[in-house]
Amino acid sequence: MDPAFIACDFEQARMNAVKHQFPRAKVIGCLFHFKQALRRKMRKLGITEREVNIAMEEGAMDELTTIHQFESVRSGIRNVQCTIREECQDQGIAFSTEAWAKFWKYFVRIWI
Repeated sequence: MDPAFIACDFEQARMNAVKHQFPRAKVIGCLFHFKQALRRKMRKLGITEREVNIAMEEGAMDELTTIHQFESVRSGIRNVQCTIREECQDQGIAFSTEAWAKFWKYFVRIWI
């Protein structure tokens, strides 16, 4: 078996094992597990459930998976930040500025 692509969750040990077993395959993380990990971190940092729900809606966090290599990742992150902040404002939801700042530091450190 010589797969070109393998999808799995974002557990680093699993991804390493898959890459070791199939060195020519491109390992692709699962969107469900990606968003699940982000949701857990948001809640752990004290971001409200309403804010998290906005971030998990189509067109917010999932946009970060479609940034092309030639585009600026930081620009993509800024766009998502604005989308979440504006949607919170539109819905009259307080935006947890400090918690979101911690989340984005985590996101860049772990996922970029």
